[in-house]
Amino acid sequence: MIAVNSYKYRHRVAVQRPVDSQDDITGELTRSWRNVHTAVPAEVLTGPGRELHAANTKLAETSARIKMRWFPGLLESMRILWDSKVFDIISIETDATARREYRLRVRDGMSDGS
Repeated sequence: MIAVNSYKYRHRVAVQRPVDSQDDITGELTRSWRNVHTAVPAEVLTGPGRELHAANTKLAETSARIKMRWFPGLLESMRILWDSKVFDIISIETDATARREYRLRVRDGMSDGS
């Protein structure tokens, strides 16, 4: 079966989930990221960026919308990698059937990704 509008999904993104672990000696919690899906076909639409000056540092943020085909288990605690950028998931919307397409609102910058 050929998907309708499959040409729109011209980008490839990776979906990662957080993995928290605790050091046995110090008790320090650390967060790492593991790939859940790689090379997921998606449409990435970046929006305007903005800059913020805080603590003598210039921070930049870019918001984007990402559309991708539906798969089970996507959560807002996950993140998206695309074009050497790390995007935090802000919201997840689905189509009317909730089984065809995800519409994500994401942003990069002004966060350490944890």
